[in-house]
Amino acid sequence: MEGHLPVAREVTRRLIDSGKQDVLVVFGGVIPERDFAGMREMGVKGIFGPGASADSIVEFIRANVRSRRVYVA
Repeated sequence: MEGHLPVAREVTRRLIDSGKQDVLVVFGGVIPERDFAGMREMGVKGIFGPGASADSIVEFIRANVRSRRVYVA
């Protein structure tokens, strides 16, 4: 059993079960490309391999996270 698939399944299931489908889920590591489609179907939005730069990951997160502004009176 490959480690990232069951973890992705569990993380996305728990987020859905707790009503947090809007959380941006990203994974990184040595993940075979053949598994990308399945992970995306589970709700994983970003998949980064060992060669991904920190800048590219930050850029992806900034581009894909909704801005949540909290105004305090």
